[in-house]
Amino acid sequence: FLIFLELRAKLSIAIGRLSEGLAIISQIKSIVTEDMPEEYKIIPFTCESCFYFQEGKRDQAELLIEKSLLILSPLSERYQYLLLEFAMNLSIQCRLNPIKEKVAKINIETNDLSIRSFSNLILYIDCLNRCDLDFATVLESNLDSQAQCLKHYQKEISYAQNMSSLLKYSQGVINENELLLQISDKKSDYILVYLELLKKRPNEALNLIQKTKEECENYLIKDGVTAFLPISVELSCGHLDVARSLLSRKVKIGDHHFFDHFFLA
Repeated sequence: FLIFLELRAKLSIAIGRLSEGLAIISQIKSIVTEDMPEEYKIIPFTCESCFYFQEGKRDQAELLIEKSLLILSPLSERYQYLLLEFAMNLSIQCRLNPIKEKVAKINIETNDLSIRSFSNLILYIDCLNRCDLDFATVLESNLDSQAQCLKHYQKEISYAQNMSSLLKYSQGVINENELLLQISDKKSDYILVYLELLKKRPNEALNLIQKTKEECENYLIKDGVTAFLPISVELSCGHLDVARSLLSRKVKIGDHHFFDHFFLA
């Protein structure tokens, strides 16, 4: 019954029904007791972390995941899955390095195709965010054969494919028409903004990112380095005060990143 409630809470949060998700989490907390197995005791924390990620409060979400990993035994089957889920969030933010060796070890040693596929995707995204196109290409070659195992990670795959296309364009591997063709069927508005910045057209990038106030706000709670996109655009346009204000709001939401200091400088 607890597993059912966990899935329902996470689904409600994922589709934006946050109040419903919080109500289910409250119900879970009333059921979980100290004498239950560790795999059950972490369920409230993992559900709450999903809520905080959805809200852009990354700091609080990560603390809950770290707390869950401390509760779980490394021998627990759930420990490995939770560690990889945590690694995926770090990878998208270009922050995988502290646990990268653990992920690489899992990728090499596991006999579980699903786990190997997931860890491969994590390492692939990490390479893209670090602009390591050569090693990313090696990892990318495995994705097609692992597609069935990664069917629940379409959002992450789409992000990786978009960033791969953008990186190939920036390094002259493909041209602009090929880039647009590769991203045409994806939710890739942020890639178009990046493209305008690469073409040294900041005003056009600003027009794209500020279609509505709400859309601009949404960028501040997007996954990974994309959260810095409106800040980059404002800086490119010479709007230093606006950029500083956006950075302050991002941090205030609860999303700290080592890039914060770079942009603040």
